[in-house]
Amino acid sequence: MNSKIPAVIVGSKCVDWYSCIIQSDFKKATELKHELEGMIQDMEQDDKVISYYNLLLFRYNLLMQNPQSDEHIRGLEHSKIDPYLKYMYYFLIGQRKFYEYRYTSAIKFYGLAENLLDQVSDQYERAEFYLRLADGYYRINQFTFAVSYMEQAIQLFKQNDSYRNKVLNGYLLLAAIESELGNYENAEARYNEILVEASAFPKVHSLTLRSLGLNRVRQNKQSEAKVFFERALKTGDHEKTVAGYKSKADLAFIHLRLGNSTAAMPLLMEVEEWLHSKWKYRI
Repeated sequence: MNSKIPAVIVGSKCVDWYSCIIQSDFKKATELKHELEGMIQDMEQDDKVISYYNLLLFRYNLLMQNPQSDEHIRGLEHSKIDPYLKYMYYFLIGQRKFYEYRYTSAIKFYGLAENLLDQVSDQYERAEFYLRLADGYYRINQFTFAVSYMEQAIQLFKQNDSYRNKVLNGYLLLAAIESELGNYENAEARYNEILVEASAFPKVHSLTLRSLGLNRVRQNKQSEAKVFFERALKTGDHEKTVAGYKSKADLAFIHLRLGNSTAAMPLLMEVEEWLHSKWKYRI
């Protein structure tokens, strides 16, 4: 009879998994997911580790843009197993609300999580929380709060080069705020600084090009914006992502503004088909 895997070993592997998720290291996160699927089946009984694993599985599916039911994490809101797990529950439900475009609800759950933030000892995990909270405030035009939390996230992430892509994402949000406020030149300067490093991070690179396009749209420079959206869609796997479909929609509307409905219609049809396939997630 095979002996069971100690829960402490599985828990440690879960910590490694979460680190990869925070780094947005899709390849390594997927490898660890498959490894943990086998380990969790052969682990000695430990409700705390199982709950942590289920929370991370929920977070992994959000990372992979494949939101799943919260069936396996329900009840943790009122769980007395561990305050940290309660924090994780609120934080992840907040992220789910965010991906459903329910930004006010996301901020509500992030606020509940923030009340338990003293349960989080890892500074990069704290930085991830600040980054998500900043993005939430940005979406509801609370720019002062967004900048404050994002600066805290950047300060923490900058201490480890493994999180350089997170630092660049933080700079992207700060540049977006400049653009939203009409400070187009300041935004442009920030985006160009990000591009210098972004080639090492295809996702960041594509998002920076998309952001440059949006900055041009806000200035009614449609032809210039078109070039940036087209470049973004040719970078990494941007065209297959949620942001990529938004870029396709933006590009289609630019074509319409420029009087080129022939180029616009295939893009609009592609976006419409994608929306129908994703309707249940309100994407």
